[in-house]
Amino acid sequence: MAKKKNTKSARALPDILAAALCLAGAALCLAYFWLDLNRSLERYSEQPLGTVSWKRRAAQRRFANRVLWDRLRQDSPVYSGDYIRTEELSAAAISFASGSLVNIGENSLIQIFREGEAPRVRLNEGSLRARAREADLLIASGDNNVRVKPGGLVSARAENEVLRVKVEEGGARVSSAGDAREAAAGEGFSLSGAALESSSAEISVSAAPQAPVLLPPVLFTPGEGGVIRYQGGLPRVRFRWNAVEGEGLLPSYYILEASDSPGLENPALSLQSRENGAWVSLPAPGLWYWRVRPVYSDGRQAPASPVGSFRVEEGPVPDAPVLFAPPLEDASLRTIFPPDGYVVAEALLPDLRFTWKAPAGEAQFQVSSREDFAGPEVDEGVSGTA
Repeated sequence: MAKKKNTKSARALPDILAAALCLAGAALCLAYFWLDLNRSLERYSEQPLGTVSWKRRAAQRRFANRVLWDRLRQDSPVYSGDYIRTEELSAAAISFASGSLVNIGENSLIQIFREGEAPRVRLNEGSLRARAREADLLIASGDNNVRVKPGGLVSARAENEVLRVKVEEGGARVSSAGDAREAAAGEGFSLSGAALESSSAEISVSAAPQAPVLLPPVLFTPGEGGVIRYQGGLPRVRFRWNAVEGEGLLPSYYILEASDSPGLENPALSLQSRENGAWVSLPAPGLWYWRVRPVYSDGRQAPASPVGSFRVEEGPVPDAPVLFAPPLEDASLRTIFPPDGYVVAEALLPDLRFTWKAPAGEAQFQVSSREDFAGPEVDEGVSGTA
């Protein structure tokens, strides 16, 4: 009797491979789509005119030769010919390489160009406030033109084919319909392309974002040049730094890096911490360098801290302190901790706590590097016993 061949498994294998390839292809396409959706486009062959930042709702940018609008990230580069637009309740600012700054109000559309050393901004609709720094700044809307002189500050609004301009500081030159005038601080004009008229109307521009001040963290422990000694196995090292703030917000996390190279190239340790500290086991003794960089929820990174250094070496570890209370002239007032001659381990220095016994009321707390307490480093009134 002939034996039947099992062809089911043979047919199933190609189906499984085909399904796996389809799933892999779909995942790859989805990944590329996500990157394309969230990327901030750059032209590597062209020098940017400046950078754009936003504060209230994201602004958008479009290249002159594209039809799709790009979702901008903070401090995205902008190039000659780019369009920038804001929506309702949004605001943005462009910092040009010349030092000039243009604040864009809500519901506005502008296009920027490179014109010699002076950037030119075409205001299609909406409002802006422009400050020229080291070079002139040109503002155009239809056939209306404004040349803001270095040091000048101008507000402008374009609507219904009319450009209204107010010189707030410095000077500017306005021109329309073949007429040109020099404008000083406090003067306003209405430019329609057919006439240039003086105007006293105020121009409202929604508050534009200022460049966020993101401060680097300050390293606490291990202290600069400190030595951590151990006996037996390598110790866990406690890293601590201050909790920085940016625009009133705490970072989402910190990036802690440590390396045996001062430049921290290819760090042996790189981890994320949501707290302003971490306990870490280093892979080897020796001289170590470390730094910390805060990262915020919108992806911005604050400047990294200065690089700190410390040494981990095998050697005698200081004995644990024996607490005692040395008698003083006034028995009702005496120190408790730290005791006289106490040596504190460098890693525990930030957590050192001073305690004493004192009668009710306020005491004077002093810490000095001199035995006679002349010019103490700390001198303040305290209440309590710590």
